[in-house]
Amino acid sequence: MINGIDRRFDAVFDDKEATAAAILHPKFRTTWTDSERLIETGITHIRNLLAASASAATASTSRQLTGTSVTSAVALRDDDVDDDELFFKRRIASNPSSSVDVLAQYLQSTSEETAYLSTWPELKRLFVRLNTPLPASAASERLFSCAGIVMNSRRTRMSDSLFEELVGLKQNKAVVQ
Repeated sequence: MINGIDRRFDAVFDDKEATAAAILHPKFRTTWTDSERLIETGITHIRNLLAASASAATASTSRQLTGTSVTSAVALRDDDVDDDELFFKRRIASNPSSSVDVLAQYLQSTSEETAYLSTWPELKRLFVRLNTPLPASAASERLFSCAGIVMNSRRTRMSDSLFEELVGLKQNKAVVQ
């Protein structure tokens, strides 16, 4: 059975995004596989993604700060922004937290709650990006079609709960039989 599962999901195990998604889930981290190669591949991919997002954020911040420093004389007159605020904005933007430290702290933690990811905002954004499936319209179209068949002109007084139950039964008819 294990060999069948390995064969079936072999392509998924080679996918860096899927490996990184599993590592970023607090319940699984590195316990879902014994393969050191998979874990290292996923950790390397996470580091690359964190570095890319940090460099993009730094570039965005530097563009904003450059625009602020070029127009600082106008900003001081118009918005009453003082030099201290500009100094601290530059200081915070120039010292982003190291992606290696963040990832190491996360991997050493023991909490299995997904809410615990809020401790590391960079990892939380990456977790949401990697663990959110893209919606497919085919399944929702089937569901709406089925709901349209269940709710016809003769069933206008049906309660919401009965409607949900009938749609659920119709959708899962193959499982029940």
